[in-house]
Amino acid sequence: MVTLNRSAIVVKPKQPFLDWLHAADPTSLELTLFNRFGSRRSTSSQNAIPTRTCFDAFCCWFDFRHHPMLFNLCDEPLIHDLG
Repeated sequence: MVTLNRSAIVVKPKQPFLDWLHAADPTSLELTLFNRFGSRRSTSSQNAIPTRTCFDAFCCWFDFRHHPMLFNLCDEPLIHDLG
């Protein structure tokens, strides 16, 4: 097994984010915290973007977890970029 210098951060929305999303984009009302947030459903209005952008606000809106080790589960070979 080859060890690579990689890690990941998983970010999951909390209820305050969902409340903001529902207020900013009425088409998102069917989304819950149990749905996947994969589809792009945000509004294009700049006024809908929250003004609180500090780390404390981020922590109120999202859970996050650092994963220091990843496993490659694919059969395809890894491409090493030496540049």
